[in-house]
Amino acid sequence: MHDKLMAFRKKNFESLFRNVWGYSISGVSYFTVDIEPKEEGGKDWTSIEDTIWKLFNHTLISDVRDFVDVKRWYKNDIEYGSTNTNTQMKSQMKRRLTGLTSDDRVAELIEEVIDV
Repeated sequence: MHDKLMAFRKKNFESLFRNVWGYSISGVSYFTVDIEPKEEGGKDWTSIEDTIWKLFNHTLISDVRDFVDVKRWYKNDIEYGSTNTNTQMKSQMKRRLTGLTSDDRVAELIEEVIDV
């Protein structure tokens, strides 16, 4: 009885929401880039905002979010065997860009943001 009821519910659910889930590839990729801001005015300095505009102008991204002062924590295993976890924990302040790009443009996006 339970199996028949669940099969009936599943069939009704699928008929109501058949346009919500697709079985094909979307062609869209989500990206995250952490950037260490460089000293303003230094050699080859480009502002994050200029970088975002450049990515839009080259149609490498269709949507982006800019997070300022993202604190990244990570464990440094160089001192292997140390029981003091506090000495292994490190942190960095970064800016983070997240957004959408086409699957076909991922390689170009990576090449473009490597230089930032």
